[in-house]
Amino acid sequence: MPKLHPIDEIIEERCPKLMSNKYLWSLIKPTIFKIFKYETAKNITDDISNVSGY
Repeated sequence: MPKLHPIDEIIEERCPKLMSNKYLWSLIKPTIFKIFKYETAKNITDDISNVSGY
């Protein structure tokens, strides 16, 4: 199984029941991603993953 992006891991951890219903998830996923600015969150995560904490 390919490694998930950290944002995808968070979504999977927070709503496993919702994601397990493939039909329902496919219907609401675009709306959820838009509400929570999925692409922006992924970009921010990618940007800060390369920055040292020191």
